[in-house]
Amino acid sequence: MKSSMPGPSWRQATLDSTPLFIWTKGVRS
Repeated sequence: MKSSMPGPSWRQATLDSTPLFIWTKGVRS
């Protein structure tokens, strides 16, 4: 993982966390 670019880094983390959050929410519902 390259942390030289925080922009794409946090953006990628958000894209990865968004589907995971929705999936977890659906499972918990």
